[in-house]
Amino acid sequence: MARARASAKPSKPALPGFLLEERRFERVEDVMAEVEAMKAAPGGHKWVFRGQRDARWSLSPSAFRHGAELGYSHAPMLVGQERRNRDQAEAEFLRLREFLLAVDETGLAIPEDTQILRAPRGWNDLSKEFERVGFPSHRVLSMIALGQHYGVPTRLLDFSERWEVSLYFAICDVTKESPTDVALYALDLDWVIWRGFRRAGGMLPVLQVVTAPRSSNPNLNAQAGLFLAPSIYPSQLDKPADLAPLDVRLARHTKPGTVPVLRKLVMPSVVAGRALRLLSARGVNRATLFPGFAGAAAFLHERKKWDHPNARWTPWTPE
Repeated sequence: MARARASAKPSKPALPGFLLEERRFERVEDVMAEVEAMKAAPGGHKWVFRGQRDARWSLSPSAFRHGAELGYSHAPMLVGQERRNRDQAEAEFLRLREFLLAVDETGLAIPEDTQILRAPRGWNDLSKEFERVGFPSHRVLSMIALGQHYGVPTRLLDFSERWEVSLYFAICDVTKESPTDVALYALDLDWVIWRGFRRAGGMLPVLQVVTAPRSSNPNLNAQAGLFLAPSIYPSQLDKPADLAPLDVRLARHTKPGTVPVLRKLVMPSVVAGRALRLLSARGVNRATLFPGFAGAAAFLHERKKWDHPNARWTPWTPE
């Protein structure tokens, strides 16, 4: 552990009143040791993790990224065109509706399926519900999580309960043309749930923690996935569209002197090959995170990216 700290370089908080702890490491082994030390620290806090291939990227969900397509595919609305929170929520809702119609037409199961999804009147009732309790309401969270997992632009931001999974997604697509640094984020989920974003009177939390049924989604189960979603309150619907990234939202609800609730571990992308091999030794690779024939076949190609591509990965192959 001492070695990991010796190679880390702390930086100053990026936002006033918000202690974002950012540290740089040159070796992936030091990152692994640092995360394990965080998890073992007294207090038993629950950390969730997110990996990003470019350390410069903001913590913005896909529906907040400039140029993302929302609304119906035959009449798309681009992010940045919506002037109010109401317009943004409606555009996200319409894209979700079209996705679920396509899912149902192919005979696939929709989570928490009810008749409310099968007629325009039901969707209108859901839209009115947003006027009363805010967006997204609990009745659509599982559906939004399904869309998020399959590439539909949503306001959900992916996290994992396992740091190995998030580190994998930070480095699995690194190429020679990739940016210099990748990042692994760690968020104190206990703080988010119990102190940072509690609301009284039945209102939605400012930041919702979203889980989806894992029984019907093998990938989500293997990846130990969960999501965070910023809420829009009825009183905010006609205010300017709020597309702030997660760290900015955290800063709004953090007082000076607060212990770090978000940690950013930065490392050079050249560690990717070694990281892939070490993670595979821990049972995290393309085959285990995408259970099925395609994942197993992709793993054989992924091994070529290892720092030692000829290393044996199973005792059932000859030396």
